[in-house]
Amino acid sequence: MFKITQDHKSRKIEIRLHNIDKITVRGTRQAFYVIGAIGRRTTSQNILKKPRHGRLEKFRGRRRRASVIGESFANKTGAARRTLGFDVRGANELEIGFRANSKTLYTKILEEVKGRPTLEISSRSTAGKAQNIMERELKKAHKEGFK
Repeated sequence: MFKITQDHKSRKIEIRLHNIDKITVRGTRQAFYVIGAIGRRTTSQNILKKPRHGRLEKFRGRRRRASVIGESFANKTGAARRTLGFDVRGANELEIGFRANSKTLYTKILEEVKGRPTLEISSRSTAGKAQNIMERELKKAHKEGFK
């Protein structure tokens, strides 16, 4: 009934549900919106999180600390962080990830090649919260009934 997967090639996390009734659909969609917002916020906070442990580099006249392997990538221009979002598709699927465009192609390189697993770090830290939110929203939907 409940499956969480992370696709490293598309840089997305997906949650899928199967065989659910109408009341559960409403509760699931509400839970997906809350989980998506928390996932986006946590990922954004991880990108901005300090201290970084990489080398000190000069970028556009300012000195910034880069990330190292295993950390979320550092926020240089903010372009990648601005493309972070989530999509809820019915009550079956939630997708959290970076929107693809030419300016943020670098995030794919950072995640896959350079070992900055930004989404993976966020998904590990919010997995317990996601399950609690799903349970709470489903109980709430079944308590209220179908309207």
